Amino acid sequence: MSFIKDYFFTVFIVGGGLYTLSAISAAVRFKKIRNILFSAGTAAILFSLLLRIYYYHPLMCLFQEPYIISFFTGIMTVFLFLASRNSGLFVYTGTITLILTLFLIFMPGDIYVSFRQTNSLFAHVYSFFSSFARACYLCAGAIAVRCIIKYREADTLRFSDNSIIANIIIAGYCLHSIGMFSGGLWSYAGWGTPVQWQSHIFLGMAGVWFFYSWFLHVKLSVNNRKPVLTYAALAGGILTFIFSYLPDTGKFNIPGIFQ
Repeated sequence: MSFIKDYFFTVFIVGGGLYTLSAISAAVRFKKIRNILFSAGTAAILFSLLLRIYYYHPLMCLFQEPYIISFFTGIMTVFLFLASRNSGLFVYTGTITLILTLFLIFMPGDIYVSFRQTNSLFAHVYSFFSSFARACYLCAGAIAVRCIIKYREADTLRFSDNSIIANIIIAGYCLHSIGMFSGGLWSYAGWGTPVQWQSHIFLGMAGVWFFYSWFLHVKLSVNNRKPVLTYAALAGGILTFIFSYLPDTGKFNIPGIFQ
């Protein structure tokens, strides 16, 4: 069984390599090759995740969420392209997928031993939904960058662009809420308290949840074409990366902020 641990990270590296080749293909405008390589990279990341989950089952691998996030950003990139046939969306969400994947290749967090409290259905539910939510926020932030660059001279943005951002964030917020609730049940079952106040990961996730609660209030109160939503989505993506992504990479966090 020990060989599986080396194998699933090797497969992850293969996925990162395919993403890199996809980016090169996009740069030289080989769109079909770009799409094939990116899809193959996402499939490799999925296979790596399945091996990781199988290896640690029934426990949950610590700090596995960044790897799941890379997969979900890849899936969202493919889905958004198939739904809209918009190469601009593909490029920006694909870029954030590549950045996250390469970051994990050079900053692996596989050295941590899991513990018995992770042998819980709620732990796995939390991991799945919270990872999907963060992928949504990061993809929305990437699309916001595209909108800001493309429409930086305009006072209003295309309705469709802001609608895509808002819909992704709404989906992420719903997933995030389910993840937080599951995390509370996991905490109560494992430690006897629904809130782990000493956990910098929990506090980061809670802070991001409150930010997007504010975002939803802003969406209801301003015109959907106004740039404020786009800039808020970009700010949310940055906050998500700093406060609910970096802490989950294990070795790479910022002392004084997260601890």
